[in-house]
Amino acid sequence: MSILDVNMYLKKLDKSKATGLDDVGPNILSMCSDVIAPALTYIFNLSIKSGKFPSIFKTARVCPIFKSGDACNPDNYRPIAVLPCLSKIIERHIANNPAIYLLSGLLPINAEIDIKIITLLGNILCSDKSTVEWKIANRQLKIKSCKSNSWFIDAKKICFKYQLTDPVEFLDTITTKETWKRSMVNKIKTYWHRKILDEKEHFNSLQYLSPIYSLGHCHPLVSISTSDPKIIQKLPPRVKIATGVYILQSQRAKYNSNAVDPTCQLCKNGEETLSHFLLTCVTLDAVRKPILEKIVRTAGRIFSESNRVNNIELFRLICDPYNYCKNNSDQIFDNISKILEPQCRKMLHLLHTTRYRLLGLDTKQLKKRRKV
Repeated sequence: MSILDVNMYLKKLDKSKATGLDDVGPNILSMCSDVIAPALTYIFNLSIKSGKFPSIFKTARVCPIFKSGDACNPDNYRPIAVLPCLSKIIERHIANNPAIYLLSGLLPINAEIDIKIITLLGNILCSDKSTVEWKIANRQLKIKSCKSNSWFIDAKKICFKYQLTDPVEFLDTITTKETWKRSMVNKIKTYWHRKILDEKEHFNSLQYLSPIYSLGHCHPLVSISTSDPKIIQKLPPRVKIATGVYILQSQRAKYNSNAVDPTCQLCKNGEETLSHFLLTCVTLDAVRKPILEKIVRTAGRIFSESNRVNNIELFRLICDPYNYCKNNSDQIFDNISKILEPQCRKMLHLLHTTRYRLLGLDTKQLKKRRKV
């Protein structure tokens, strides 16, 4: 997460929401967003990196809401859990990050729920007009206003959201359930396909990830046809680098509240940025040079037929070689998958493991030290 992202989330907090046990309301957070955003960014990034969610963000204030009946009976109350406003920021960031869907090929949960609702609506509208369900739908859709709490009105709003045909028009039209589902679901999937690819352009961390999003299929970077553990263990650093979440010294200096030197701790020669780590760190030359030469030769051979050799940026190629297979033949895609990408993946893994070993960050070494 960047400071700008956190600042934006703070300003967009719903001012009408109640406060949690921390007694920090959305109004205060929104007003002080410029001041507290750097500190919160550090906390959130530390939480994401460690994979641990602070317990204070999970502690909720439970408010009993009276339903009906005897007010002295606890069973007549519905519990409402009010979480701290800060917990919503991490949830919103994770839910909004298109990298999850680009890599997995899945739809957001909102899209899946909308598809279920539209499919059920189609089953009702396409049923026989003598059924009770069709009669209820006919009455609700024609009489109820948009302010109604009717389920059919909610389904109608979903149709408007995706610019689908007004369901009222289908009341007097004969169509099959299969036709309805195929046309409506395809439009919903197209909507989310465009939305996720558009959102990717607004995430600076995803600038090197190729815009390949195929529903039902994993991104080619993580799509491997083997269960070999040696290949699988190379995926985490490869994915982190492609999605911009690989933590280097420059990121530590940027997001740490304390003074941190952004200089590369290996070569002590310049700021440790991603390009420095991948291409110019002198300490890693012995590991990098042999396989980097193979990558350059392989890329030149693969892309020579498409006349794109002069337009290839080596740094971008290493981060994700699929950036250069858009609008090209399947042969180029296959060559990248079978030859070029394995070489890039191997190089990134070697750089990652060598860096961790030299800096004493290797998890196995840390465990041995703790035992001693």
